[in-house]
Amino acid sequence: MEQCELCGRREGVREAAVYLDGEKKTVPVCAPCVYEAMRKNRYGLGFGLGLQLCWFVVAGQGLFSVAGAFAAVMAAYGLVRLVLLLAAHLALRAGRSPCPTGSGNTPWPRL
Repeated sequence: MEQCELCGRREGVREAAVYLDGEKKTVPVCAPCVYEAMRKNRYGLGFGLGLQLCWFVVAGQGLFSVAGAFAAVMAAYGLVRLVLLLAAHLALRAGRSPCPTGSGNTPWPRL
């Protein structure tokens, strides 16, 4: 595989889809760059916490109304996302990778 497009130092082990000039292209990326991108991602936390505000709609409208049922589904989706994000961060902190490398059981290099 080719060199990593982000750092240019290592061989890319995964492919990432990016949009450049309106065209979708796949570029190789190395495992440490994927690790850093996952570690610095704070958007998922805010999104999951924001969806927890839907529980107020459920409390106000009731679970069996149309708005209440829709809000309950969205809040439950946000709760699942928060649990998965927490599990991924705990796996990163413990030194294990939450994403497989695609090359068998070989672990990613630690930074």
